[in-house]
Amino acid sequence: MFTPVGSTVLLHSLVSRPALNGRRGTVVTAMNKRSGRVGVLVEGEDVPIALKPANLTDAAAEAREAVFTSTDLLWLVFSSVDPWERAGILSAVCTVWRTAVWSQADLFRSIVVLSSDQLKKSVPTKLRSRGLHRARQYDALFMMEEGALPRLPSDLRRINPAWVETLYVVLEPEDLGDFLDSAPRFPRLATAFIASIDEYCSGAVDANYNRLRAQTWQTWFSNHLPTLRHLSVNNELELVGADGRIAETVELFDMATQPGLASLRLEGSIQEQVVSSKE
Repeated sequence: MFTPVGSTVLLHSLVSRPALNGRRGTVVTAMNKRSGRVGVLVEGEDVPIALKPANLTDAAAEAREAVFTSTDLLWLVFSSVDPWERAGILSAVCTVWRTAVWSQADLFRSIVVLSSDQLKKSVPTKLRSRGLHRARQYDALFMMEEGALPRLPSDLRRINPAWVETLYVVLEPEDLGDFLDSAPRFPRLATAFIASIDEYCSGAVDANYNRLRAQTWQTWFSNHLPTLRHLSVNNELELVGADGRIAETVELFDMATQPGLASLRLEGSIQEQVVSSKE
């Protein structure tokens, strides 16, 4: 083992002085070419001892190995780092770190689903009000600052759905179909912000196809409303026909039969920009 002067080392496998095994020391003299030993000042000793490098372990290297390979320690360290930094920076360090990052449930408690182009947008510099009911004014990076992990629709298949408690969907209307195709049912979802459903359900030329889109979203909300506590969505959808006129108006869910919701923000027609509390 290469042991430069100043290195902190741990002693081991000593036969003549077994009491020193496990003690810590500092290399104070370089290797003697004739004896092949280095001078080590061992804790509790007054003078340096000439020892073979084979009986020394680099304490710093051992500590680095512990950091890189101890999953429990990695989780403790990673918990203080923003989710998007863990996913985008720390997971690229090595395979062990990548495995540790992506196996943390808290990484996925809050996610924002977006397209790859949206990741390139800059964070707004103006003063921003916090809160779910103001979120639509800002892009996905704002939500990342709030602790949400950015994910593409195709990534949702690889996420344990039971980990997700807060969900932001800020896709372009034409991409919402990808979300529905990829997203599992989230059994513990408590907060949801979903933008542009109204545009998605009026984007097809055929009114019947728009109706099918609306029905798909109705099923999605039927599956998730039992656990939802906070919701921001356009509940009133105006389905457009082939002539460009409104053919039908439907609701995603019946507001009167949702006792579990503590807060609800509705967009569209009469309820634009209204925040209501049900507690």
